[in-house]
Amino acid sequence: MKKQKTITRLSLETIIIIMIIMLSTTISYAQWTIDEGFEGGAIPAGWTTSTWGVYSVVGIPHTGDWVAASGMGNDWLITPQVYIQSGDSFIFWARAWNGTESFNVKLSTTGNATGDFTTTLGTYTGVGETWVEYSYDLSAYTGNIYLAIEVISGGDYVLGLDDVLVGQEPVSCPAPSNTNVTNILETQADFGWTENGFATVWNIEVGTPGFTPGTTAYIQAYTGVTSNPYTGMGLTASTNYEFYVQADCGGGGTSTWAGPETFSTQDIVWGLSAGDIAFTAMNADGDDDFAIVALIDIPANATIYFTDNEPNADGTGFLDFNEGTLKWATGGSVISAGTIVVFTDTDSDTNPLFGASIGTLSVPSFDSGMNLSSSGDALYAVEGSPEGNNIAAWLAGIQNEAGNEGANFSATGLTFGTTFINYFTTGSPDGGYYHGARFGESSFSAYLPLLGDNSNWTVDMYNGENILPISTTAFTIFIGPDNPASFAATPASSSEIDLDWTQNGSSNDVLVAWNSSNTFGTPINGTTYSAGNLITGGGTVLYYGPALHFDHTSLTASTPYFYKAWSYDGSEYSFGVTDDATTLCVPYTADFSENFDGETPPELPDCWSHLEISASTFGYVETSTTSSYSLPNNVRMYKADAVDDLLLITPQLGDLTSQSNQIRFMGRVSGWAQDLIIGTMSDPTDETTFTAFQTIPITIFNVYEEYTVVFDDTYTLSDEYIAFKHGADINYSYLNIDDFVYEEIPSVTNISVNLNAFLEGPFNGTDMNTDLNPDYIPLSQPYNTAPWNYAGTESVAAIPNTDIVDWVLVELRDTTDAQYASGSTMIAQQAAFILKDGSIVGLDGTNFLTFNVTIEDNLFAVVLHRNHLGVLSANPLIGFGNIYAYNFTTGADKAYGTDAQKYLSSGIYGMISGDVDASGLIEQDDKTIYWESSAGTNGYNNSDLNLNTEVDNKDKDDFWIPNLGSESQLPE
Repeated sequence: MKKQKTITRLSLETIIIIMIIMLSTTISYAQWTIDEGFEGGAIPAGWTTSTWGVYSVVGIPHTGDWVAASGMGNDWLITPQVYIQSGDSFIFWARAWNGTESFNVKLSTTGNATGDFTTTLGTYTGVGETWVEYSYDLSAYTGNIYLAIEVISGGDYVLGLDDVLVGQEPVSCPAPSNTNVTNILETQADFGWTENGFATVWNIEVGTPGFTPGTTAYIQAYTGVTSNPYTGMGLTASTNYEFYVQADCGGGGTSTWAGPETFSTQDIVWGLSAGDIAFTAMNADGDDDFAIVALIDIPANATIYFTDNEPNADGTGFLDFNEGTLKWATGGSVISAGTIVVFTDTDSDTNPLFGASIGTLSVPSFDSGMNLSSSGDALYAVEGSPEGNNIAAWLAGIQNEAGNEGANFSATGLTFGTTFINYFTTGSPDGGYYHGARFGESSFSAYLPLLGDNSNWTVDMYNGENILPISTTAFTIFIGPDNPASFAATPASSSEIDLDWTQNGSSNDVLVAWNSSNTFGTPINGTTYSAGNLITGGGTVLYYGPALHFDHTSLTASTPYFYKAWSYDGSEYSFGVTDDATTLCVPYTADFSENFDGETPPELPDCWSHLEISASTFGYVETSTTSSYSLPNNVRMYKADAVDDLLLITPQLGDLTSQSNQIRFMGRVSGWAQDLIIGTMSDPTDETTFTAFQTIPITIFNVYEEYTVVFDDTYTLSDEYIAFKHGADINYSYLNIDDFVYEEIPSVTNISVNLNAFLEGPFNGTDMNTDLNPDYIPLSQPYNTAPWNYAGTESVAAIPNTDIVDWVLVELRDTTDAQYASGSTMIAQQAAFILKDGSIVGLDGTNFLTFNVTIEDNLFAVVLHRNHLGVLSANPLIGFGNIYAYNFTTGADKAYGTDAQKYLSSGIYGMISGDVDASGLIEQDDKTIYWESSAGTNGYNNSDLNLNTEVDNKDKDDFWIPNLGSESQLPE
């Protein structure tokens, strides 16, 4: 900083002594980069200005003899480029020469042109004639910058400026920087730093996070240290610390403390290995919970880490820390084998219930709390800190969906089904817990395959919170002979289950018993049993001896049987091992039916099965009361994801290969058109054996329709199971199946149909006029255009009977009830003649209509005419031998629907005239579009409503007007 000039004559020796003292006592490491009092009598070199100058006027400078002053009006004074570091300041003194002045303080990080100064540090107006200090912290602008004073026009005269400083007060003993901790072990670590001065001695303090250095709050203090880095001893394993360092500059004093640098000492590694613990529960919903069982005695003061991060390539750590890690200190006591430890609310250490039932749970500094994903995640347990790739052993793992174990799973040394648990069977359940045996094994390690068997787990697909609270029932072991190994019950037929096992390591004989429930007593030690003996508490002996196989025969089909086997060393029985199996179903043969109404949803009937290969976890195949065709149940297949594979599989069909059977069923889709794929399978448990046979596009949704699939000589496979596969290629699609029938293919029957109906238009009170006959009735059927689009080729060389009134179109429909007789149930169609007495006859003009059809349910008839509303028989046609008859004319109720026919005369009803465009509705268009354009013409015309060959007002007044608004009652 500028001082008053003083001239003193000193000897050379004195100057040298002074310099030595200054060098030894006042060495500075921070400094003023700019220290300018303008005592050179001119604007210094490197500064930029237009009209600023330097003046010596008594009484004006702040200090010294000289002061910088602006020109009048706008004027800039710009410093040279200056490098700024953290802690630097910009300080100067300013005043108005006369009156008041205004100015801006500016900063540029790019250049020294006035336009580069885009940052304003301060704006001041009304600055008076008293010197004022202005100061700015430049820590936010580290790097190269320029500074400027911009005088704003409008002042009284000029601005004075003096004692400009940029930088910071010199420091005699700077603090170290770049603190670091390396080579961290259980009880020691290397502390390092960067020395910013010339110190060769330092002080180090280590304490718990948050301690204040320079007090007595430290845990370890290392004073007078002369090496960098320095190895600090005497630390405690598995502990979080902070480290500070201070430079000791000797005569220059000590620096401020540098730090803190946070670190954690390594955990004591006890040599745990895979299978020493195992997971017993996992909840990925709510705040995340899980549990483990100790399968050895866990030493006191052990540390285990849990994480859902993925293993790295060599298994020494994780790929990254972007998921979560927990640190579990087991505590000061040994945890006995068989003990359950529960970890609750682990997604954040701020949760009130965050913690472990034994020991202490924490979130390590290098990662965040656990955040298990209900849509698929893997959870690992390791010994040795994952930080710094110091994992010593991978102890256990668990996942709720396939594929989450990570690409480097093999580096962990864990094994699916024992030390790594896939507790799901399909999808990604949100939670699950082990419900298998916790007692009876001869060693704790023997529980590993039981824990790894997902059939021993209960899962919740949608809410993992439902598995809480997690059971803390301990695992125990049985002291005695080992159980037989590999005990298995396998269904061989509908009346036989085969039992297999291997002897234990001592080759003890084996006792096998069965029961109809999974309830067994305990054999009495010292007692030898024979086949047929009862075991007190439950079970009937099947076999005792050294063999390895037994066939249990004469069983009931489709029935579950339960078995238990014990080893016997001559004095003691082992704890026993169980299995069960269900005899196969007796193969079904035609005919049989299933309406699914005898089951409690979501269960399927006996011998029916399903497969769900579901990516979404929400897809299902189950009985349901929703949208049934026949109440109460149907089978509902829900495809939540387009890639889901869902199959409903019939019982075994022993005569499917006979090529003489078919299936019928009611099918329905919801929301949009979908495909239903019918196929066959050789193995109902293996989707790869499915072979598509017929694809049914269901284009009408929310409506049940009947479908038939015929397994005739086009079916050439040997498969004996039929499967329904949901074929939708979109998400969120439902398919319903109901009223399944497996039956012989019906033979085709030749039938005659005797129908009677009247047309209102030509009706004359007794019968119908034949005015169109013979000159106007066409020789070929007229229904080959819209809306009928009938492709039949019926035609005659001449009109065969003078009693013929016109052509009609007859349809036969096959269904259970008239209300279901939609167009999709039509089994035959034929153009015919209608006679004046109402008889509908064939092309010979005399005989009944004939059809070759297969009738599965009931036969209904539809009569259509080109300008009369069509009618459907309200009741099935009555058959006598091969002749079926129905008369529409005898009552209004003979036609299905409400007011489907019109009263013509006493006891006679007929089809309603006026539907010129055959739309099924008599409306304004029939008159304005069709009748009006044809009025006054004659011939064979749909606007001729009374069929008298002329289109005139009688057609309009007598038929169209009275019948306006009438509508066909045919089911859609």
